[in-house]
Amino acid sequence: MPTCEAVQTRLLQPEIFGCQTTFDRAAKPNHSSYPWAQTILLLGLLKRIHGRWACIPWAFAWYLLVTLRLGRQRLHGRAIGFETKFAQAMRLLRFVAGAVQAR
Repeated sequence: MPTCEAVQTRLLQPEIFGCQTTFDRAAKPNHSSYPWAQTILLLGLLKRIHGRWACIPWAFAWYLLVTLRLGRQRLHGRAIGFETKFAQAMRLLRFVAGAVQAR
C-alpha cells in the first residue's frame, strides 16, 4: 500500500512543470532512490565573492527525460521535444553569447 506522502506527490505531480522521477545516487537506505524532482541544467559564472566560490546564474533549462510524455507538455505555448543535456548546454551558450555580443 502506498504511503500518504507518495499519494500526495502523485496527486500534485501533474500541476508541477517538469516533475519526474529522478535517480538519486546519494539516497540513504531508508529513502527512495527515485524521488519526484525537477532536473535543471544551469549555465553560470563561477566567481569568488568574499573568499568563497559562488555561481552567478546566467541561463537555465529544464532537462526532461525521454520517458516523460513530452508531446503533451507545453512551455510558453510551444510543445516541448526531447533535447540531450549537451544540446541544451550548446543552446544556452549560444543564447548567452548572443546577449553578450549585443551589448
